[in-house]
Amino acid sequence: MTSGPSPRRRAPAARRLRLDVLCPALTLVVCLVALTPAARTVSATQPFLPAYDVTISDPTAGAHSDVRQRTTIPAHHHVIASSVTTIPPGRDIASDQAMPDGAVIGSGSLAIDRDCDGTIENYTLTIFETGTSEPDEKTNWQGTGLPFMQINFVVRGDATSGHTIEALLFTGILMPPLCSPMEYVLNLLGISADNPGTNRDESGNPVLTNPPATTETWNTDYQSAPLSFPPQHQIVVCDSVAIGGVSPTTDSDADGISDDCDPDDDNDGFTDAAEGAIGTGALDPCGHNGWPAELAGNDNRLTIGDFSSFLFPLRADGSFNKIGHPVPDPADANIERWNLQVDGTINVGDLNALNPAVDAPTSRPPMFGGQPAFFANVGNGVGGCPFPP
Repeated sequence: MTSGPSPRRRAPAARRLRLDVLCPALTLVVCLVALTPAARTVSATQPFLPAYDVTISDPTAGAHSDVRQRTTIPAHHHVIASSVTTIPPGRDIASDQAMPDGAVIGSGSLAIDRDCDGTIENYTLTIFETGTSEPDEKTNWQGTGLPFMQINFVVRGDATSGHTIEALLFTGILMPPLCSPMEYVLNLLGISADNPGTNRDESGNPVLTNPPATTETWNTDYQSAPLSFPPQHQIVVCDSVAIGGVSPTTDSDADGISDDCDPDDDNDGFTDAAEGAIGTGALDPCGHNGWPAELAGNDNRLTIGDFSSFLFPLRADGSFNKIGHPVPDPADANIERWNLQVDGTINVGDLNALNPAVDAPTSRPPMFGGQPAFFANVGNGVGGCPFPP
């Protein structure tokens, strides 16, 4: 299943105390914005949450089907430095002995903010067979079409044990600055196409062969740019395709990622695991019982009331309602509902999970199109969450 980037750091206690003092209820959001560090063009503190979708052109068992992998990165996230795709046993990929050098075995596209100037550049890729002389490699491919680099792919494995496809992508080394948003599409052909740059015909050779009837799960391990060891961020994403008449896997939020690979099955910005700890429904995106952000008012919106509920009403001992208290709390049986970071205390991190100035899925959920959920109107006529509570 999908694993997330490195855990977020909790704010130091001194800062939490200052925030509690500086932010009375009516100015809480203003204070949060002011205390949030200004976003930089590229920063090690940026998140890294790629979305991954795999589709096939022909699901027939044994067919030479095209396979399309589409990866998207939201704005203000790191771009991809490297990838390792793992394909389970059953599917075959042509070896260098079975494929003439120069054959076109795929295509692709890249949309990215080159030079980090806010302008999206679009590039078209062509993937060629280049072969290999290394005994532990099945073949190599090369992607061309980018003016600043070539992409080299290394294929290892076999149909019995499974395959891996490794690539160094946008490492940040010896290339222009590259920023998100980013869309990277890789289309691998089932049958090779001719390379018009050679004097022979390389078309008609099987590149990919579907496995027998199964649910096939592709896993890709991404590391964030700039490339470093250990990586700043590393995450494994996956998607499943149905082969040979097997029933398709469920995709509850229709985001193209099957539930067995989707860490957030309802697209409300909170992972299924987090919602299990918070006490909301992982398949219910809106309403108090489904959307963790809907803490107060039962109005299916993220408003100042939800932020204020961390502070008020004050407890009998004069302490804040939720913030600063442990989880679990003997004096508050429901405090887990405010534990949005899912850790041992209610603190500024839980507030920032909703902060519109913080670029995070919890504050800018996919179901809001990545815009801040705070007082948002997503075009449903009533504002707030895009689905009924």
